[in-house]
Amino acid sequence: LLTWDQIADCISQRQKMFATLEPLAMRLQHLREAAKISKDFSAIDTLKAKLAAANVSVMMNATDVSLRPNIDADLNAIEALK
Repeated sequence: LLTWDQIADCISQRQKMFATLEPLAMRLQHLREAAKISKDFSAIDTLKAKLAAANVSVMMNATDVSLRPNIDADLNAIEALK
């Protein structure tokens, strides 16, 4: 069982992850818009691979980009992508 302090730490870390992921999602959106014009999607593929290595799920559709940290997501690896 976890103590209240441990639970609070987990919640705090998840909040940091989501705050760190928001600008990365925006970067992916901008990269995608540029790639549609240039037809070069390598920058998107590279960032998606780095996010996957940090245990972050990347979901993209025609209009949206969503990043979700998996339960074992690595905050340090995510912050290194800034």
